[in-house]
Amino acid sequence: MKNINFFEPFLSNKELQTFNIKRVLMPVVFAIFILMMVYPLLNFVQIQSMRSDITSLEKTLNNPTIREKSTVIQEKKAQNTEMKNQIRTIATIDNKVDVLNKIDEDMLFEFRSLIPDPVVLTSMTFVGYNGQVHGIARNTQAIAEFENRLRNNNRFEQIFIPSISKQDSGYQFSISFVAKDVELWEE
Repeated sequence: MKNINFFEPFLSNKELQTFNIKRVLMPVVFAIFILMMVYPLLNFVQIQSMRSDITSLEKTLNNPTIREKSTVIQEKKAQNTEMKNQIRTIATIDNKVDVLNKIDEDMLFEFRSLIPDPVVLTSMTFVGYNGQVHGIARNTQAIAEFENRLRNNNRFEQIFIPSISKQDSGYQFSISFVAKDVELWEE
C-alpha cells in the first residue's frame, strides 16, 4: 500500500516554496511611483488655488472705496488711541486733585462762617495756597472784624488788607491770605 502524503503538492512546486521578492517589490514600487506623480499634482492645484485667492484679495484691497474706508478707520483708530491716552491723563489728574484738594468744602464753609453780617463778598480767588477776597462792607469796623476772625482762625495766616476804598454803597476792600496745611500739587 502506498503512503499518502497530503502536503506533497506543496513540496513539489518549487515556485511556491521560495520567496519571490519580485512579487512583493513590484506593487510597492508601483504605489510609490503613483504617489510621486499624484503628490506634486495636488501641490500644483493647491498653489493655483492660493494664487487665485491672493489675486481676488489684491483686487479687493486695491478697490478705491475699500482704501478710503481703510484710511478713515485708521484715522479713527489713531483718534481713539489719542482720546484714551487723554482720558487716562485726565483720570490721573482727577485722582491727584481729589487726593490733594487744596480748598475743600469744609474750608469754604469755615471761611463763610468767619464773614460778619455787614460784609458781602464780591469775589474769591485761590491760586495754590494763596487766597484773595474782594467785598463790600458798611463800615471799616466790619472789615477789621473780618480780618480779626481770619487771624484767630487756625486755617489762615499772613492776612493782609491791601486796599480799602469808600464807595457809595459802603467800603470796598480786598484781603489777601495764605491757607495753612495745604499741600501744593504741581504737575
